[in-house]
Amino acid sequence: MDDATLKNDKKDGTLALKEKKSRSKNSSQNDAGISIISERELSRELGFKEAVSIGLGGTIGGGVFSVLGIAAKLAGPAAILSFVFGGIVGVLIGYSFSKLSLKYQSAGGSYTFAREAFGRTFSGVFGWFLWVGYLASCSLYAYTFGIYFAQMINLLTPAHDLSDIGLLRLVFSLFATLLITLSTVINLVGVKETGKSQNIIVLIKVIILVAFIAITFPAAVKNAKTNLTPFFIDLEGNPSSNILLGIMLAVVGTSILFVAYEGMELIPNATEEIQEPEKNVPRSIYTTIITASIIYILVAFTALGGTSYTEFAGDPEKAEYALAYAAQPVLGAAGFIIITIGALFSTASAYNASLYGSSRLTYVM
Repeated sequence: MDDATLKNDKKDGTLALKEKKSRSKNSSQNDAGISIISERELSRELGFKEAVSIGLGGTIGGGVFSVLGIAAKLAGPAAILSFVFGGIVGVLIGYSFSKLSLKYQSAGGSYTFAREAFGRTFSGVFGWFLWVGYLASCSLYAYTFGIYFAQMINLLTPAHDLSDIGLLRLVFSLFATLLITLSTVINLVGVKETGKSQNIIVLIKVIILVAFIAITFPAAVKNAKTNLTPFFIDLEGNPSSNILLGIMLAVVGTSILFVAYEGMELIPNATEEIQEPEKNVPRSIYTTIITASIIYILVAFTALGGTSYTEFAGDPEKAEYALAYAAQPVLGAAGFIIITIGALFSTASAYNASLYGSSRLTYVM
């Protein structure tokens, strides 16, 4: 072998080695053939409970407290079916997410899936849109948190009316800023603290929603025949016997309220930090979807069974605070305050989870 050939072989070997190292920086495979895509290794400090808390934290956000009234205005009592359809679609999407999360274990979540499928150009654009979407969600949750907090203070201190728009705006801005600051500090401290805080917040809001269901369920069953029949409405909002049209309106309602199921997509962002991901990632995704679906369907039944959908259809404010108004016939003014507290914890956990997801997406991009 001459010197020129030897030099070329060495050069080719060096290039191959560099190419191999470059590939391994972003993608490696374990013995099971699972791609682990990461530039730095994240510590696995999240257990099954923390993963579910992140999923439920982002799923049961402010959505169920506001979109229920909008869905009821559109589909009438059949809005209950909207949540059923949403749960079915959620399980199908969750199946895909669980498989992709294990195949491509990355903090990038949906962005990584798009990158592996379509390449960096498309996924880069998709990733930035997704990141902006996270920021928009965070701003919405912070805004809703501030509004609900200001409304609760207004109810608890009738002697100090906050109806003046300037004063109300100042109060909700202060509390929205407080949520942003606390969540940022918690996420900066570490993922373990984020998981612990989510456990507490999610537990409180689930307890509030389950208590709402338990307390209002008897009244909903008692009044179901009156408030849930006829079950379908037409395009003008009048009772209808057209089942096909009613189901179609319920499907349209699903498209509006499906945002209330999207928190499950935050779990793939945590795959690199979840212990025993092969077992805990699918379990946490399915647990999130099924738990949220059961709560949503029961909440919709108790709210629409206990209160006629026409209460929400004719009043935009009641549509926005549907659950709070649905609790009033049984619990009075206290019911409005309790549901408002539940909304505060829900928006806080949703903000915390969305902030976590956006930080992990930024880490990968």
